[in-house]
Amino acid sequence: DATDAVGAHDGTASLVTWDTTNFKLGTASAQFGGAGFVDTGFDFDGLGSCSINCWFRITTQASRNILVAHYIGAGDEAFYFRITDDTAHYRIQGQMFSSTGGNSSDVNGTTNLSTNTWYMGTMVYDGAKVYVYLNGTSEANAALTGNVKTTSLNIKIGDLAQYAQFFNGQIDEIGFWNRALTGAEITSLYNGGAGLAYPLVLASNYPYHALANMSTP
Repeated sequence: DATDAVGAHDGTASLVTWDTTNFKLGTASAQFGGAGFVDTGFDFDGLGSCSINCWFRITTQASRNILVAHYIGAGDEAFYFRITDDTAHYRIQGQMFSSTGGNSSDVNGTTNLSTNTWYMGTMVYDGAKVYVYLNGTSEANAALTGNVKTTSLNIKIGDLAQYAQFFNGQIDEIGFWNRALTGAEITSLYNGGAGLAYPLVLASNYPYHALANMSTP
């Protein structure tokens, strides 16, 4: 289900099923069939830094496969994290909008993605740059300053509201942080390809602050 495994930010699922055959960790993943989404019930409004991490498996390539978005419409957008074909290849892409002068940065990954393969995707904003990582490795970054832009409604998993763009496939172990994860922390989350299940049990020198994550049934 969409219950928060580490805090009090339970999500609300719409047209999402739970796949007990194709999952990365636990006993199931969230199955998105090109129409469903999870409303997380929270946002990143005004944060100076933030991070998103998830495992995903694409079953159908589409022009825009949305992993996570807080994008309501033109002028009412904070960020999106998705799979795009903008460069004639399917790659991860992140865009973050700043409260400073309406600035934004668009960051495109470099790895061509395949269907029916599990990947770990990470998007990080540290107040100076936006980064995208694939399988624990940084693929691209772009400069951006200012706090995350304030918008209406909540962050959604699997849906970009303005253009009715959805995700096609499975998403598992998705986490949100109100800070920037370090490269070492992202490598640890990847765990050599095995991943780490929530709630995490980590050393005291590894400060983990998840706002929410989607766990298994």
